[in-house]
Amino acid sequence: MQQNIAAFGGDPSSVTLFGESAGGESVKQLLANPPSPRPFSAAILQSQNAVFTGNGLVSYKQVLTNFGCTNIACLRTIDATAIKSYIEANSLVFPPVNGDGTSIDDVRPSILTRKWANVPTFFGSNLNEARVFLAVLGLNNGTAAVDGALASVGITDPKIRESILAIYAAKGIEDLYLVAERYVQRPELHRSRYELKCHPAS
Repeated sequence: MQQNIAAFGGDPSSVTLFGESAGGESVKQLLANPPSPRPFSAAILQSQNAVFTGNGLVSYKQVLTNFGCTNIACLRTIDATAIKSYIEANSLVFPPVNGDGTSIDDVRPSILTRKWANVPTFFGSNLNEARVFLAVLGLNNGTAAVDGALASVGITDPKIRESILAIYAAKGIEDLYLVAERYVQRPELHRSRYELKCHPAS
């Protein structure tokens, strides 16, 4: 970052990270797992969230098989554009590997242990941002949208579904399509709440 920011008129000693949606999730991971020396002095997270689906190892093995490889060394001999085209054509996904030192699924321990980067941080959220994702998935009615949003993070229990709907209803949001939009934007708020409810600390 310091090497490039000066070319844009910025101060190499005062770099601010900014990310939106999955980009915001990436910024959060950098805050939770700050490199040393820390290359940034502030951060902005806009609608930080990323719902990662699929299995990266399964996708990796599929790519290996397609190109007749058995390891990464072999893949490095394959033209990168061919690999990219194959991945895109087959909609393969490679979610982060939690616990590898760069990504964790729960940043709260980082905050509690003061590992979290001690820099000024600004959080924001974009209303109705998730509508485009629901449309792409073909979830055009409220019931299907809510069920699809909940299923995307593994929630299929009818009781939990009704509890979540009740939370939104209490806030005056009863339109199921609007509930699905807001849930897709911030599923972690409910996921952590119900994990605590279903698995209380002993």
